[in-house]
Amino acid sequence: MSYQPYIAAIDLRNAPVLVIGGGRIGTRKALALIQAGANITVIAPELHDELRPYLANGRIRWINRKYRTLDLNEPAVLIFAATDDGELNARIVEDGKATVAVLQEMIETWKRGGDSARDIFLMQKLQALMASMVATIDQVEIERITVLPAGASDQGSAAKAVRLVEEMKGALGVDLPALVERMAGGGVVVHGAMRRCLVRGCGHVGGGAR
Repeated sequence: MSYQPYIAAIDLRNAPVLVIGGGRIGTRKALALIQAGANITVIAPELHDELRPYLANGRIRWINRKYRTLDLNEPAVLIFAATDDGELNARIVEDGKATVAVLQEMIETWKRGGDSARDIFLMQKLQALMASMVATIDQVEIERITVLPAGASDQGSAAKAVRLVEEMKGALGVDLPALVERMAGGGVVVHGAMRRCLVRGCGHVGGGAR
């Protein structure tokens, strides 16, 4: 027995919609979505001339570059793989399926976490963030390190910064003073007094380095 697809009408007035592709196929999709009143974002390295008037009057937003997998994280109720490249469209669809699978797994993990789900989720994200920071630490150039005096008006902020350094070392094993010393291939050295400031807090210490 053969089946026919069931056609459903969707109210897209003011709804965010992503169209990946600005060529012939993407233009056809975008024009139909404009008629539906959607808020359209087009991602493409080039934009068809027929869409440029709608770009000028603000009916569409254009991100001028090639597709990236992370584009599927754009807030949208619908995402169209509408490039003029069939292989790329197929890849976008597969990326979409993989993204959905990851989100579903995150939802299940959240459910299993119960009351502690939020803390578990944040710790997982923090670990990834710290790994990214440490991986790029050698690209950072330090101009100056200043620890505010104990009697300064924003003493509370300084105390919070010191506490954050201690918590990072205790929870993640990240020794901030040691990282600073390793930056720029040893171009920055945290000496005794400054190291004590970073880990315990102290009066004003200033210094410059590259």
